[in-house]
Amino acid sequence: MAMLNHVLTTPWHHLSTWFQNGDSTPFDTAHGKKFWEYAEKEPKVNHLFNEAMASDARFVTSVVIN
Repeated sequence: MAMLNHVLTTPWHHLSTWFQNGDSTPFDTAHGKKFWEYAEKEPKVNHLFNEAMASDARFVTSVVIN
């Protein structure tokens, strides 16, 4: 779900601009702030990110256990 969210896909459309400016990430170029600042103000994005990290942790844990 997180990988298809427009907030997280929009930075890909700003790569050429990002390569030419001083922003630290394409996300910063696209949204004018760092991801963490954005997620702090947008609960839906924060939730998507947290769920994605939890999903990765469950997957990696299952691989390690097996």
